[in-house]
Amino acid sequence: MSDGMKADNSVGNKRRSFGFAEITLYVVAFISIFSLLGVNSFFRSEDRWAEIVREMLLTGDWFHPAIDFVIYFDKPLLSYWLIALTAKLFGSLNEWTLRLPSAICGMVVIWGTVKIFRDLFSRQIGILAGWLTLSCYGFLMWTRSAEADMPQLAMVVLAFLWFMHCRKNAGFLQYWIFYLLLFVGAQLKGLPAIFVPIAAVIPFVFFHGEIKRNIKFSHVLAIILALPVFFVAPLLAEYMPMYELYSWPNQLSALDLVWRENIIRVFQPFDHDEPWYVYLYELPRVLIPWSPFFVMALIYFGMKFKKLDADTKALFCTVILIFLMFSFSGSRRWYYILPITPFCMGLTSLFLWERKDDRWLAIVLKVVRWVAVIGASLAVLSLLIWPFWGMLNMAWPTMLLIMIPLLGAIVLVLLILGERSGMEAAEKLCLPAGHWASLLVLAAISIGVMCGVYSSIEKFRSFKPFLIEMHQKYGHLAPERVVFLAYDRNCFLLYFWNYTQPVNVIKQVDPDIVEGSDEHRKEIVGASLKELQAELGRLSAESDEDIVLISFERHMDNYREVGINSIPEFDMNEPTYRETNSFMGKRDKKDFWFWILKPEQIRQIQAQTDGSNAEQ
Repeated sequence: MSDGMKADNSVGNKRRSFGFAEITLYVVAFISIFSLLGVNSFFRSEDRWAEIVREMLLTGDWFHPAIDFVIYFDKPLLSYWLIALTAKLFGSLNEWTLRLPSAICGMVVIWGTVKIFRDLFSRQIGILAGWLTLSCYGFLMWTRSAEADMPQLAMVVLAFLWFMHCRKNAGFLQYWIFYLLLFVGAQLKGLPAIFVPIAAVIPFVFFHGEIKRNIKFSHVLAIILALPVFFVAPLLAEYMPMYELYSWPNQLSALDLVWRENIIRVFQPFDHDEPWYVYLYELPRVLIPWSPFFVMALIYFGMKFKKLDADTKALFCTVILIFLMFSFSGSRRWYYILPITPFCMGLTSLFLWERKDDRWLAIVLKVVRWVAVIGASLAVLSLLIWPFWGMLNMAWPTMLLIMIPLLGAIVLVLLILGERSGMEAAEKLCLPAGHWASLLVLAAISIGVMCGVYSSIEKFRSFKPFLIEMHQKYGHLAPERVVFLAYDRNCFLLYFWNYTQPVNVIKQVDPDIVEGSDEHRKEIVGASLKELQAELGRLSAESDEDIVLISFERHMDNYREVGINSIPEFDMNEPTYRETNSFMGKRDKKDFWFWILKPEQIRQIQAQTDGSNAEQ
């Protein structure tokens, strides 16, 4: 950084209380993160967290996560506990309470990001880094998601902030708290909560010549005494009594999970085996819309590395070190690298301030403004189409018709204010003069699309109304009369049907993911078909009630292709069926198929099966 920017980091500036800029950022962050938080039904793996927590609350067994009453040790327990405690506090478990811990952690991340870079550089850098982090695609996606990624990121930020705050005078207590934060964070998702903060602090310690200062017995002792926290929950899960209806077939123990998920997966991945270079294009995805500016920052600071001050060098190396750490890990997915986000945005903020008078940067942001003007104007003018909407035969949700012109109006207001207020507004918001409006426009578009527009199309992707309707019609049947045809557990269906006992699951194999010839695939699915016939026969002998047979997504289409229609009484052409439509009415591939099988149908199927077996 230049001496000019460093001079801005005065003692008075650091101690300055919350002002207009901070309040504006936190108010926008709160609205962005919490608005419409519970509107969307489950997506990605949220249903898994929902069902696990539902069964925890139902059974009172908080140490053995389960899906359909089958033990499911896949993630550490703490992320489930946060959601369960939230549900207890608010008296219900729903989409809003499921996501609330992540949303709260998102606010912690924004506060921590501002604090980190305000202390390291200046108040302006901290606030800008907060704005950039808030409007990142990856951050917005996971702060509004009921999974463990945002709580993990919050612990990473807090741990790094704590070490940087006390590193010059650290003793046993300060080290112990640091490692306590690391190991607690690891109980949210895994080892990144340990390695990322360590990788982040090492360059700062190195460039400030503080290595010898931190090599002492109290440091080692702190690690040893904090380490047991990492094993508390798995040990309790190992020895606590398990709920009586739970089963544990061929499952790893909690301690096995620690070794498998945190060690084996890193060096010998058993899933998520992406190529080593995957983050070269996935990191820019996480950082949208700031990816181009981040790349420019890397190039700029890399070229003038020798002339940088110690903190800027350390931040640059921190970003590189964390990126390499995730790249060298054997198990890779695009969102695994989310913990690098605040550091990338801090570096980008430095670049935008350092180069605020750069001619090329000004040209890029001017193009952004003109594109925003055109797009926002068209969005506002979409209001004129409303009277004729019925004639267009397009299935747009009402909320989307409001969100698009509203977002366009916000963008136009920001651009107008940028032209009229200029320096005065920049000073109040602690943003770069001349560019503040363009930066806020990009942030507004990102936030508006992720938090407003995306939520507006919920009706095109949600199974929730259909599932609730089906449960109202057939939920009177006992859970043992329900059969899932599922490659994966249908967690969201289990959640909405709220059974207190397990349902039957036929573990079918999806031909799309089975290697080999078409004939080989047919044989595999055929084996599952025999299992289905046997299960239907068993249930038919036990009761004269109907059976609900359920298939999810594309699996039933696959069954149909390999000859399930060979059972004439099993009418594939008349199921209760629901397909979701994606935006603009295009068909999505996520479908539900319900067959309500009468006892006489099942007996006919079983009779045919028995006759076929007799012939063989």
